[in-house]
Amino acid sequence: MNKILNFVILALLLSALAGCAFIRTPGMRANWLKEHPWVAKLTPHIADDIAAGKITVGMTKEEVKASWGEPCCAVYVPSIVRSPYGDRWYYQLGASSVGTFIYFSPDGKVVDIVSGH
Repeated sequence: MNKILNFVILALLLSALAGCAFIRTPGMRANWLKEHPWVAKLTPHIADDIAAGKITVGMTKEEVKASWGEPCCAVYVPSIVRSPYGDRWYYQLGASSVGTFIYFSPDGKVVDIVSGH
């Protein structure tokens, strides 16, 4: 029930904010990677995914932001809530494009990526 309620609230917000986020361009990702020293500690697989603009299961929130930028909308789940999912982020390129939900575990790693909403 909680997941459905969160989805309805997020859907209402998204209808008001459709197209509010943008995905980083390849040039923006390359500059971002150069400007942040912690990327040197990334595994080659994650660094390659960020450079290619991909999101993969296991990425941290910072790695997702490095690849796609700030989310259009986010639902933050307080740590006192017991759930297999933590925060949920939403990305959409424009009003007519298909959106993508990124689901995080309570420890902040990507556990699911759902496109088509």
